[in-house]
This record gives sequence, C-alpha cells and structure tokens, in this order.
Amino acid sequence: MSQKRIRRAGTSQKRLLAAAILLAALSAISPPANAATVWTWETGEVNLDELPRQTPERRLRHAQAMIIAGQCTSAIRELELLIKEKPGEEIIEDARFEIAHALHLRGSYKAAFEAFTEFLDKYRGSRREVEAIREQFEICRDAARNSPGTGIDLYEMLLTAPYVGDYADDCQKGIGDCYFDKKDFEGAWDAYTLVVENYERSIWISYCLFRIPLSRYMAGTRLENDKSLMLKARAGFEEYLTRYPSGAYADEARQHMDELKAWFAQHYIHTARFYFKMGQAVGVARVCKRVISDLPDSPEAVEARQMLDRLISERYIKANDPRIAEDAFEPYPMP
Repeated sequence: MSQKRIRRAGTSQKRLLAAAILLAALSAISPPANAATVWTWETGEVNLDELPRQTPERRLRHAQAMIIAGQCTSAIRELELLIKEKPGEEIIEDARFEIAHALHLRGSYKAAFEAFTEFLDKYRGSRREVEAIREQFEICRDAARNSPGTGIDLYEMLLTAPYVGDYADDCQKGIGDCYFDKKDFEGAWDAYTLVVENYERSIWISYCLFRIPLSRYMAGTRLENDKSLMLKARAGFEEYLTRYPSGAYADEARQHMDELKAWFAQHYIHTARFYFKMGQAVGVARVCKRVISDLPDSPEAVEARQMLDRLISERYIKANDPRIAEDAFEPYPMP
C-alpha cells in the first residue's frame, strides 16, 4: 500500500472517530425523546427533569414549569407537598395560587373556583388579589362553555362575593347567556333584565336589550300560539331599534321583526277563518284588515282580501246585524 493511501485511510479514520465522539456528546446532553422541555425566564429552554429543586423557591419554579408543560396533576401534588412541609414560607401564597391555576387549566372548574375563593379569603389585599379575581371570572366563563348549569352556579357565587366589583354586570350577563344556552328562555330574559335595571353604565346594555326580546321570541316559537310572548318580543325589538338603529344587532332585530310580522299574519288569518266559520262578520272584517295593513304583499293578505270580498258580497247582505258598522268595512288597500 502506498504512503498516500495510508495517509488517506488515517484521515478517514480520524473523521469517523471525531463524528462518533460528537454523537456521543450530543446524546449525553440531549434529553430523551419523551422528556418534557419548558421555557422559563430564568433558564430559557430546559429539560423539566433537570430543573433544580433544592430550595422551596426552586420547588415552586419546578411546579410552575410542570404546569406550563401541561403536567397539572403532578404540579398540584408537588405544591401541596411544599405547603405541608414549609407552611411558614413566604412563597406559600404563590403555591396556593398556582394550585388554583393548575386546577383551572386541568378543567376542574368547581375545584379551581373554590381554591381561588380560599386564596382570596386568606390573602385579601395581596399583590395577586386582582389576578385571582380575574382568573376566577375566567373560570366561570370557561365552565359556562362546557356546562351552562355549572356556569350559572359559579357566576352566582362570584356575583355574591364581596370582591366581585366591576365583574358584577359581566356575571349577570353571563348568567343570562347560560340560561339561553340551556333553552331556559324565561330565566334568560329575567337575567338580562337585571343587567338593564341594575347596571345602567354597563357595556352590555345594548346586548341585553336585544337578547331580552330574542329570548321571548325563542320561547314563543317553542310554545305554539303564545301571542303574548310574541307581542312582547315585537315591542322589545322595536325598543332596541329605536335606541340603536345602527347597533351591532340591528340587522338581526329587523330580520326577527319581519319574521314576527309573518307570524302574526298567519295567526290572524287562522283567527279570521275561525270567525268566518262561526259567522262572526265583525271579527272577520277587523282581523282581515289588520293582516292587509301589516303585510299587504303576503299570501295571507291575498286570502284576507278574498274573505272580505266574500263577506261583503254574501254575509253582509244576508246578515241584519247592527254591529256590522261602516267602520268595519272602510276601504282597505287593494292589490
């Protein structure tokens, strides 16, 4: 073998050896594929198992890192152990806060709410009080998305808490939304009405003024022929459009107003048919004129005109009824 080939072989072996050493080093410093890595302000990106835990402060940081990594149950256990072992440490306040926060992220909404209630009872006026109240409200909102019934319970508890403050109208509005989602429309319009009556400066006033008639309209469509609910719904939409003609819900309110007109036209034409069958000429005339006036281009208006024409040509002539006065047969709009 020539000296040139020997030198090339030696160079290749050296390169292979260097690559092997580099791979071994990388394997030693890299975490296993299933190890959780997190990013913290103090350490940057780090393997969760490598975070130091020699002091209470470092144990707290380790638990916070576990929460970030989604290991909420393990973090809660670590924090509960820290509280048990170091009850007098200043960081116990943070540990209790983080337990409630982890319960929230885990989806244990009632337990999280109760944990924050205990925190706020114990640490009123603390540096994390505002943060705790805000997260307690967020717990109510998240719970409501998953279970409206649970949302109502939590909103009502927060609403009665002495620290509810600026969240009171949000809670009352949230209660209305939960009832609406449950299709308990009576409960919904009662809750929305309380917002309008008790929180005149709330940002939710226009929203609630729209949702009140919407709740009545939805209840009326579920309860067939409930004319009183439909009348209240129509009045509510009219009030909303008067106050907010260009509001966020104005187009939807107008759409429901058109639907209500059609509903009333059908309701009145059914009533007119009944009156006609019973031979009550005055009732037929008044109801048909109402249909023609409200929805002149509707199919019901066409039928109403036909009924009036028939009434005038037949019933009016045959009936010697003094109640059939001239006002019942005043000229009405023609096609």
